[in-house]
Amino acid sequence: MIKRVIWIVVVCALVPLAGFVAGSGVLRATQWLTQEPPRRDGDFAALVAAVGSPVVLLSTSTCPWCERTRQWLRANRVAYRDCVVDRDPYAAGVLRTLRSDSVPQLVTAQSVVVGYDPDLFAALVPRDPATPMEPAAVATSDGLRCAAPEPAPTTH
Repeated sequence: MIKRVIWIVVVCALVPLAGFVAGSGVLRATQWLTQEPPRRDGDFAALVAAVGSPVVLLSTSTCPWCERTRQWLRANRVAYRDCVVDRDPYAAGVLRTLRSDSVPQLVTAQSVVVGYDPDLFAALVPRDPATPMEPAAVATSDGLRCAAPEPAPTTH
């Protein structure tokens, strides 16, 4: 009789535990399978040209990882354009063209890095620490935002 009671107690304790473990495993597997890859290669030249910079950062004004990305870009003397999607409708449109809602995203003509990954940034972005950057090429702390490119002046 005591063995049976112990068996019932053990089974009653293990069944919910097994369900919890299986459920969290399914949740993690689902998250892993649906997660965006940290780097996507492709042809992003038109997007980069439209924004007007060889390196484009898609960010929000409140994202701490976006701020760390800005700091990394400044520390490594990378000329870039900061497209702050929660302040600029054009920047939000740029993010939609990538079919993603994650920030930060660092875009060059050949690749997109999703998330903060200094190792991928270093492999991706052109930089030359010996070359001084023009002030206009660097995003400022007030959040230089994307803008629709100005139409070329027409001459008659």
